[in-house]
Amino acid sequence: MLRLDHYARQQVQRLDNSARHASAVMAHVNDLQALLAAVEQYEQAALASLPPAPVLVGNLSPAQLLAYREADPIYRLGWVRGHKAGVAQGQRAAEPAMRLYAQHAPLPVPTTPPTDYAALVQQVRAFLDQMTQRYGTGPITRPYYAPTAA
Repeated sequence: MLRLDHYARQQVQRLDNSARHASAVMAHVNDLQALLAAVEQYEQAALASLPPAPVLVGNLSPAQLLAYREADPIYRLGWVRGHKAGVAQGQRAAEPAMRLYAQHAPLPVPTTPPTDYAALVQQVRAFLDQMTQRYGTGPITRPYYAPTAA
């Protein structure tokens, strides 16, 4: 392509404007320049459509490797499918045991909450009063150490 460009420039430099074929030479040079421009545009489009250069994943840091892999839609699709398959496999493995447990396990007796919480409130207040009498109010001044067996 450089030779063709050099040829077109030489034709323009050697052109005699008074010559009979000057307009044909200029039309020929213009066609060559249009061809060179079209080839350059094609080359740019071809380079843009090439797949990216392979990344050497061994040279990447863990954060860069994760970012590189997460940017790849194929990797993300595989990770999502693999995660779903792993979750489903775990559920399939535990499903027979859970079915047997649900079938044969004794269920707890349902408890009904008391309608009046006054007794519970009195018990908690009595316990707090007892702790206040025993330890006083405020923070504990020394830490409590459990007695050790000697």
